[in-house]
Amino acid sequence: DLAALLALARLSEIDFGELIKNVNSVLDDSPSASVREVLAAHPASQGLASVVGLLSLAARHGTVEQSTEHLQWVGVDGSERAAEVRTHRFTGSIQ
Repeated sequence: DLAALLALARLSEIDFGELIKNVNSVLDDSPSASVREVLAAHPASQGLASVVGLLSLAARHGTVEQSTEHLQWVGVDGSERAAEVRTHRFTGSIQ
């Protein structure tokens, strides 16, 4: 769940500036975007920390839906990772 992911991510600095830029880039071409869609356009440069950062930003600056989506990323160790999470959707650019 999100709380467990947040606890793990506290071990590293999350580059929120990069994540906001990535979200806004995807939203330039679409009125909304899920975390999965942002990751598809901009792979998680910090592994889990990027994923948790995107989920956190979407929870604050978007919506959390009842549906779920499958997230995939490559960890900082080079291993493929995945998680099934509630759909977090950005509904407007982040300032």
